[in-house]
Amino acid sequence: MKTTAIAMSLGLAAVLGGQAAAQQYDSRGNVIPGTEPPPKIDKIPKERATEREMPPPPPPRPENLMQIDVPHYPGKEVYLDRAAFSIGPDEIIRYTLVATAASDQKQITYEGIRCGPDEWRGYYLARPDGGWTRDFTGQWQRVSDAGPAAIRYLLAKSYFCTPQGRPVATLEDVFDRLTSSSVMRRDR
Repeated sequence: MKTTAIAMSLGLAAVLGGQAAAQQYDSRGNVIPGTEPPPKIDKIPKERATEREMPPPPPPRPENLMQIDVPHYPGKEVYLDRAAFSIGPDEIIRYTLVATAASDQKQITYEGIRCGPDEWRGYYLARPDGGWTRDFTGQWQRVSDAGPAAIRYLLAKSYFCTPQGRPVATLEDVFDRLTSSSVMRRDR
């Protein structure tokens, strides 16, 4: 068995035209001689490091807001800003969320959802003067279908992510899912 794995490895090296093959293992987990180790990975991937330098979006405008119904979040109206959606090269879907309580108090946040691990985090909180404050407590958290996090659960599971744990391919796909859903309404 070990001889077959070594022969396959040498054949792969020949096919690559002299390029070194990536490190390979035999059926027992031993490194096959003549293969290279995998490249080292930084502890913080570069795409996550850019999150720290990400600027906030423009403040939401009423004509860009789309209302969604969140069944497990009674007493609040929830809107998404169509103008603030993005799917980054890091596969994080970013958006502005506007939640209005029955008392007309608004909470506006700029957030992101990672589909693979089903996580969300806040980047910025809106100030009363229309500016933004960095959300310093915004750590990645699992989406949950209970309490205020139910909004993120609905967004991740119904609109932003595929069943395979990947983000949808384009923003048009997000908007198609949002506008064709029975829980989606246009702002009045």
